[in-house]
Amino acid sequence: MRIWLALSLALSLALGSGACARWRYARVDGEPLVAGRTPAGAPHAVATADAARVIVTPAPDSSAPTRCLQVVRSEIVRPYTEVAEVRGRGVDYAVGLGLVAIGAAVTALTVDADLDDGELDGSDGDLVVGGGYFLGSAALVGLGWLVYSLAFLPSGDRPPDRGGEELAVRTEVVDATGCEGAGGAALPDRATRLDALDALLREGAISAEDYRSARAEITGEP
Repeated sequence: MRIWLALSLALSLALGSGACARWRYARVDGEPLVAGRTPAGAPHAVATADAARVIVTPAPDSSAPTRCLQVVRSEIVRPYTEVAEVRGRGVDYAVGLGLVAIGAAVTALTVDADLDDGELDGSDGDLVVGGGYFLGSAALVGLGWLVYSLAFLPSGDRPPDRGGEELAVRTEVVDATGCEGAGGAALPDRATRLDALDALLREGAISAEDYRSARAEITGEP
């Protein structure tokens, strides 16, 4: 039985060192900021109810309320921070406690079998008894797993936070000034107008029907 106990102890030390708790970085995104806007076309006066006209052919009804709109390319800066957190502790608890429960149950059954001859010595020659003690050592493995995780992991001090920024360019239609006398100004190029039209649809500024109509007018396709 001493051999089985020695093997059990060695196994618990070996497997316990495989605990999972580690420092891992978790990303926290900040609020996006507009770093700058570059006009992609001149401002246009369009009917208030027809924002899509600014990227198709501006032709407002002089009697209808109008808005001054312009297609721009916005530079969006999104700051982020990466914060060090302990990950994997839940796995260690699940594995450790699970092994303790299984090992304890197997050990209880093995002890009951070993006491058949009236002595707890594993000397009845039944290999099942010795193997049972070995399998019951799962409790020691689980205990070692928990102790190692809680006492020694994660290793080292908490890493410092780190951060950075991500830059993206987005085509938008925004309110503008300077529409007086700008009705005949050139429209943005086709690709920019299509990008702006997609942006209007995403923001809910135009309906799907108006989107399809405006896209057909830009592309010349039905």
